[in-house]
Amino acid sequence: MNFDILNNKPIEFFNENGDLVGQIFISGSTGDLYLRASGSTGDIILGDQSTVGEVEIGLPSAESDLKLMGGGTISANGNILTIGNPDIGDQVRLHNVTFTQSLNITGSVNVTGSIEAQQFIGSGFSLTDMTVAGTIRTLFTSCSIKYSNGLVSQVTQSYDGGDQQITNIAYSNSLPSSVEVTGSDSINKKYTFTYNGSDITEIRVT
Repeated sequence: MNFDILNNKPIEFFNENGDLVGQIFISGSTGDLYLRASGSTGDIILGDQSTVGEVEIGLPSAESDLKLMGGGTISANGNILTIGNPDIGDQVRLHNVTFTQSLNITGSVNVTGSIEAQQFIGSGFSLTDMTVAGTIRTLFTSCSIKYSNGLVSQVTQSYDGGDQQITNIAYSNSLPSSVEVTGSDSINKKYTFTYNGSDITEIRVT
């Protein structure tokens, strides 16, 4: 049995009170298919919520776009949201992304451009080819070192032109707990270390 809908007439759905709660229709000008809910929430649910299923859009040979016209949220309803399937070689590209919470990455990261951060957490073991921006002081001329209880507690570096850089090192149980660098050119930084045993797990820069 076939049913033909002529002249772009919509398929309409009514509740038990006779109120219109939804429509399915084709746009006459563009041929687009519209699913329009007008109930109390206006939600459109694809699939049976009591069973596991998949929603497929488009063809494997053609790209499809999913547009949230006014913005919105993609949510896993409190579960884990996975974008992309590594088993079939998916590649995910994100543009103009802002992370408002922590980001945990499993695997390698290739970055084209710069990264700005308030702190570096982790040991940093095996990091190579790192470039750190900073000030360039004049020619180094001399250095003096102070010890406390057999440990280096202060290093004073002098430069041609009268500039100095003083590095104070504080210890806890013979391990450096903080390194504070003070320069006569007002370039000052403090590095505070957190340990797990004898391994550095966090470096905070203030």
